[in-house]
Amino acid sequence: MEIQVYVAVARRLLSRAWNADPVMKHLFDSFVGAGSITQLIDNSPVFKAMWQKTQAYNSIITGKGLRSLSASQVRFSRQGKPLGRMCLFIESIIVVAVQIVEIRGRTESSGAKAAWFLENIDADKVLLLSMMADAADEVSGLLRLCDKGLDTADLLQHVGDFVSKVDFLFGNHGVFHVAGFTEFTIKHTFSKTICWKVGSVLRSMSLRGEALDHIKRKHIHRMQAWQCLAVSIVSAEFPDFDVCNAFAVFSRPDSLQDGGQTPSLHGKVLPEVGPNI
Repeated sequence: MEIQVYVAVARRLLSRAWNADPVMKHLFDSFVGAGSITQLIDNSPVFKAMWQKTQAYNSIITGKGLRSLSASQVRFSRQGKPLGRMCLFIESIIVVAVQIVEIRGRTESSGAKAAWFLENIDADKVLLLSMMADAADEVSGLLRLCDKGLDTADLLQHVGDFVSKVDFLFGNHGVFHVAGFTEFTIKHTFSKTICWKVGSVLRSMSLRGEALDHIKRKHIHRMQAWQCLAVSIVSAEFPDFDVCNAFAVFSRPDSLQDGGQTPSLHGKVLPEVGPNI
């Protein structure tokens, strides 16, 4: 199979699997797609400067590379970056949205989009968006490997790693505990109450305790459905990866020789997971 075909398959893991779920598709289009608050900020030098200044003061994450919320509307896979960054900097985006409404008003186009965002964003949506960002991050990692033009056997091994990781994240609920966008949202964003005002209405965002546990159970079932569809796409497009993984049980990981971590799935130590922003 040609490298271009591998790349196309990796992209379809996001576009086909997300578009099959109307809730996830609506969230993605509303908060990351064309006309969303992230693209409104990124496409305006004034709004982008406001966001960069705000996130520099409000966020615990800093870095010279974190200066953009851009997304390619042509390449679906590249929209995962602004999705993840929106989850990391949601407080700063809310602050900028409030400022846009104050400056432009609710009747002007940009002001109306910012007001819609402020009226519709909540902790429930942010948690699901964070889980979607973790899923997108894993697919993006596989896409980067496909772009490298690896040997077919090596690529199939990485496809097996991808299946193992998404099974760990969503099948075994690891997404709530390992470093990633979801873990960051729960640990940092939901650890405080974020308040803002839309017109005369005071809104807030916070999620803890039993309410958090309930929302986690609801969204993990949705992401497990995404996982099943993504794995079915992989099985159809990479039919030989199961055979490749079967031989992995005969390989003894180096970490075992050092008395380290035991194998997880497919006889291998679980590959490292975490956000790539």
